[in-house]
Amino acid sequence: MPDVTAPSELPVDLQRELDDLAAREGRLTHYYLLGVPVDADPGAIRRAYLEKTRRFHPDSYYGKQLGKYGTILTKAFQRLAHAYQLLTDETARSAYDREHGDLFSSAEHTQVHLRLQAETEDNRRSAEKRERLLRMKGFARLGAARQLYEAATEQAKEGKRVEAIAGLKAARDLDPARKEIAEKLSELEKDQFKARSAAALALAHDQEESGDKAKALANYANGLHLDPKQGDAALGAARCAEALRDYPQLLTFALRACELSPKSLDAHLLAARGFAALKQKPRAKAELELILTRDPKHAEAKALLKSL
Repeated sequence: MPDVTAPSELPVDLQRELDDLAAREGRLTHYYLLGVPVDADPGAIRRAYLEKTRRFHPDSYYGKQLGKYGTILTKAFQRLAHAYQLLTDETARSAYDREHGDLFSSAEHTQVHLRLQAETEDNRRSAEKRERLLRMKGFARLGAARQLYEAATEQAKEGKRVEAIAGLKAARDLDPARKEIAEKLSELEKDQFKARSAAALALAHDQEESGDKAKALANYANGLHLDPKQGDAALGAARCAEALRDYPQLLTFALRACELSPKSLDAHLLAARGFAALKQKPRAKAELELILTRDPKHAEAKALLKSL
């Protein structure tokens, strides 16, 4: 077990940065965490994230004595991942900007407004171009499909997934026989579902930490809907449902978490609590006995079993 009282071997400047992040937790925007302006484009956000993760990844300091900074470093790395997931999904980023406007300066509010205006105008022009190309006739339709496909490929590289998907759908309408269009569209749509699930989880995590359990529950559930194999989403939803005393939902999500992550003792403990709250003692005991089979010293499981 790490010795949190031992002197840390982390660079002094990194220690200061971690102290600052810990002291200002909840009052820092995701843009600040990544070190990018609020009008940064997806490419800049990705580059900043890669640079930051090299600095904050716990594996970068393998073998070093971290002292009290071990937990802080891990949490900072997780927060960076959440920030990246939110800010690289267009829908989630817009929602984040709306919900966290109180953390922006007046200058940042202006930058966000101008960025959204520019994005709206770009989307309008792209939509108009797609409409013009869709009206092409004969062989010109095939050339228009290629234009849309090539533009969509570039948009995907720039992180503009929504626009790329719209362009590929238009290209498919113009040239339905071209396999590479359908394949690229399928690839991007799968990526979009995964990205939106990750963004929903990141947003839910932030909301859960800030105490807004109802919104967190909704976003964990959305993340699970977008990616039905996401065990962390089911577990988070179960935690929030328990906090809200919504025991039927607690049990539903806890059992789903057990199904997706059968080795998770937390999932089985939540399921046991759900069964207990709904007066299903035999099933609660079964979950607790399973936990104690794997971890005979599990204090919470032992206490709940004794109370039953």
